[in-house]
Amino acid sequence: MAKRIEPSIPSDVLAAFRVESRNRTLASGRIMAGIGIVAIALFWLQDVFIVGTRDFVPWRILGLLPLTVFLALSFGAFRKMPGLIVPMHAISLAAMMAMICGVAATVALHDDFDPADLHAAANGISVVVVTAFLFAAGARKFLGAIVLLPMAALAAALLSEGALTSREWSCFSNPAMMAAAIVSYAFWQERVRLRDFAVKARAEASDRMVRLQHNMMSTMLDAVEESAFLMRPDGEIAYANETVAARLGSDKHSIIGKNAYGMLPPEVAERRRDEVRHCLESGEPVRFSDERTDRRIDNVIYPVRGIENEIAYLAVFGLDITERVRAEEEVARLLAGKTLILKEVHHRIKNNMATIASLLAISAEASPEPGAATVLEEMRGRVLAMMAIYERLYRSEDYSSVGLRSYVQDLIAEIGNIYRTDDSVGITAEIDDLDAPPRISFAIGIIVNELIINALKYAFPDKRRGTVTVRVRGCDGGGIGMTVSDDGIGLDATRSPDKKEGFGHQLVRLMVEQCGGTLSMETDAGTVIRISLPALG
Repeated sequence: MAKRIEPSIPSDVLAAFRVESRNRTLASGRIMAGIGIVAIALFWLQDVFIVGTRDFVPWRILGLLPLTVFLALSFGAFRKMPGLIVPMHAISLAAMMAMICGVAATVALHDDFDPADLHAAANGISVVVVTAFLFAAGARKFLGAIVLLPMAALAAALLSEGALTSREWSCFSNPAMMAAAIVSYAFWQERVRLRDFAVKARAEASDRMVRLQHNMMSTMLDAVEESAFLMRPDGEIAYANETVAARLGSDKHSIIGKNAYGMLPPEVAERRRDEVRHCLESGEPVRFSDERTDRRIDNVIYPVRGIENEIAYLAVFGLDITERVRAEEEVARLLAGKTLILKEVHHRIKNNMATIASLLAISAEASPEPGAATVLEEMRGRVLAMMAIYERLYRSEDYSSVGLRSYVQDLIAEIGNIYRTDDSVGITAEIDDLDAPPRISFAIGIIVNELIINALKYAFPDKRRGTVTVRVRGCDGGGIGMTVSDDGIGLDATRSPDKKEGFGHQLVRLMVEQCGGTLSMETDAGTVIRISLPALG
């Protein structure tokens, strides 16, 4: 029967069961050996002084010696050689069965005993069999030698004289019934004990795993700075980490079982009830903040579902973000101060550039040399182009970028006011709504300023009518494409570019190279200058 159970039981459980069974055999065997020795000694005295016979003495000695040896070894040798426990147990039990069968055979084969003697001997045999019956645990694999051989010897002895008489059958039936009881009990006991042991082992393993998981969770939650506790929907705390206990000024074990709402200020507890109610109704995590005196706590409540998908617990986590909020406020304060200083710097630079532009304008008007006046006006245009950048940075809340559309359009309008004396030449702008860093915006302003001024000065001689077109487009990959074109007389392609290129063109190339861009020029019908700047970043 046990074999049908064993395949479903893990090998480690079976190994533990064998060790446990051996230990139980030693413990019970020691007690039963003592009881058996006392019982056999009493039966010996009964045989001699009450029944008045010594015919049972050899059988009593046969049953007594193995029990005495087992009892002696149980206090010493078995600890060093535990493998001897079950075999010695089986030998002791076999000797007791042999004693029982021997006494039964002696009674059956001798006519010297009257019924009263037989009754006394049977009672003695029964008591010893009870001892053997209890002594059978752990020796199931030796049952053949323990029970069947002595019984077979008894049957052979009784049958040697022919058919069994009623007297002989009575003597044989008592040991036979005892043997059947021992065999049945041994199988039943091992089956039940193995099953119970397996159940107990699984329960203990499950309990160890639960304790391990609990210790792991407790250790991890105690290691974090967040407060964390588990509570039932009614607010009863089932678990709390050290941070919760420290905030409440208590020990984490002492707050388990208490109501969480009762440990909070009334106004905080009422808000907490509302958030818990929201979590229970929605079945989703709920985030909220608590402000207590000078502390700021960010909280989140997670629903913990049970076996039937009901919300059995609520896991509450709270992070004290007071220091982080204070740090953010300090950073914001410092940044505001830095912003104010930077705004003041941009304002002063703009004012200084306005002063420089005014001085250049005055100098140009006062200069008797037309060439010098022209150079001064060009310098004033470049200053105005840079000043426009600082004007926008001064008025902007974001110093990391400049809106190109308004910047370039305003710059073109300023250039037209300075350099156009009539409406013969128009300036058009097609500007995408792009943002660029101040460094790139400076370069674009200088480039637009130089190329428009150059076109107004050289592309339309003798009051020739025409148009200068400025295009700024966003390119794939985040770059910027610029085109400044005119429909004027164009550049003479047969002449050396070095002789035609003045300071303005040199400045344009320098700006393009500093930005990592490329420049190309077409002079077939008017002049077209294409500039490509790399991706912004």
